[in-house]
Amino acid sequence: MEVALFDNLIGEVISVGIGSSAKVEIVVLEGDFNGDERENWTFDEFRNNTVRERQGKKSLLNGDVIVNIKDGTGFLGNVIFTDNSSWTRSRKFRLGARFMDNIGDVRVREAISEPFVVRDHRGELYKKHHPPSLSDEVWRLEKIGKDGAFHKRLRNERVNTVQDFLMLFFLDPTRLRNILGTGMSGKMWDIAVDHARTCVLDKKLYLYGPSQKNAVVFNVVGELMGIFSSGNYFPVDNLSEAEKANAHESIISAFSDRKKILTLEDESSLITQSSSNLPSEDITSHSYLQQSPFSPNYVHSSFSIGGFDDCLPGGDLTCDEPLVYSGPAADNLICDNLNECLEYFETDFPIHGAVNSFIPCSSNPNIGKAQRGWNVLVSVLRWWFTFKRIRARKNTG
Repeated sequence: MEVALFDNLIGEVISVGIGSSAKVEIVVLEGDFNGDERENWTFDEFRNNTVRERQGKKSLLNGDVIVNIKDGTGFLGNVIFTDNSSWTRSRKFRLGARFMDNIGDVRVREAISEPFVVRDHRGELYKKHHPPSLSDEVWRLEKIGKDGAFHKRLRNERVNTVQDFLMLFFLDPTRLRNILGTGMSGKMWDIAVDHARTCVLDKKLYLYGPSQKNAVVFNVVGELMGIFSSGNYFPVDNLSEAEKANAHESIISAFSDRKKILTLEDESSLITQSSSNLPSEDITSHSYLQQSPFSPNYVHSSFSIGGFDDCLPGGDLTCDEPLVYSGPAADNLICDNLNECLEYFETDFPIHGAVNSFIPCSSNPNIGKAQRGWNVLVSVLRWWFTFKRIRARKNTG
């Protein structure tokens, strides 16, 4: 900042003669001094608006408070405020410069700066972050004061960071709301949550489910992004409320089974992850957690079934059409009597007789009753389709 001796009559700096070399003192003024911009204040008005340090405090302004003018100009060095401006009537300061040397009967009018705010480090330490980061302490959020009631309640429940806050919000918002209590109004709650959700997250996404083709997709704070069903990706905006609820339960399970969570680098990985050779299904017809490749209403041999390939020698076999089943077990994946279930399939092939050939394979004690029955059934069906295909080739030959 430059300080100069200026002649208003000629509009130039006085670089020679009386006053061109002098000492100038830098002082602190009230921020509202000369609010009317008269620029013709008296010496007493200037003096009466000078701000002194508060009682028990150090000098308000330290450092290079004396400026030596040479050839009519001088430059302000480093000055340090030892207190903030919040306690003054305008909550602002100005800097003033006044001549210390006596140059006769000539009065040199003092100079003043524009008003400004001075904050101390304590204010910075309690400052809210916009936007916050995941690692920020939770009191950096709006409406949650450091060491205040809300902060203490969250800390007692081990909600220490913004990430903890967001994870609890997405996984169990009711519990988070109860922790904060009735002292936090609905409006305060909205402000705190909205502030937290401005947090910039990394691009990584996470996958969890019984397989990569049937899984839930979420971000680092547990927010649902979408689901994979039969290898097809469906973003959260395309899901029904029931599907969202089921996916939410799966995300909760994921956080208690973290070893099975897979990481995707970014959203573009979802396209790579999605498989185009799986059958397309209407995701709204069933919920994510209930989806099963063994659904009686949609059996297709392109699904890969654990333990299935060990029962049937030879290469991959496919079926070009879905198999329709209209029996009484349509809503139940368990067939207590496999022969009773098989009679509902329309076929001229002696399918009942083929079942006995596959019973040893399905007797594995590690396979449940339902899965053993379906493994046998699907194995027999694959054999039957192969038989029909071979017979068709002979007929055309």
